[in-house]
Amino acid sequence: MLPLLRTGAALLAASSLALMPVEASAETKDYDPAMYDLLLDCAAVYIVVGQASDKDAEKEKATNSAVGFISGAESLSGVEITDYAAVLNPRKDKLLEWLRKKDPSLARTMRSCVAIEKVGTSIAMLGK
Repeated sequence: MLPLLRTGAALLAASSLALMPVEASAETKDYDPAMYDLLLDCAAVYIVVGQASDKDAEKEKATNSAVGFISGAESLSGVEITDYAAVLNPRKDKLLEWLRKKDPSLARTMRSCVAIEKVGTSIAMLGK
């Protein structure tokens, strides 16, 4: 039980840090560009998943996830994305190309996105 409490405490501490305002400069890139790219790739993954789904509930969940990842990227960089198509369409094209070529990069990216989303869900559940 003690390891679970320590893990819960660590997650709670991490979540409080995540909720603190982020001051980042786009010019100096006071953030990890790889994380920024991953967040936007995840947004593109969920957009593709939503577009491919036949069920309204799945489309809505995918849309909400995509919005969350975009919001995270904007928060990380401190810069609001004004032209979503210009940012996300090349990423969607890259993902679809990986799918066509059966590139393992797609599976790695999707696993990373699911892991990030699980962290967010777990933190949200701690607050309830």
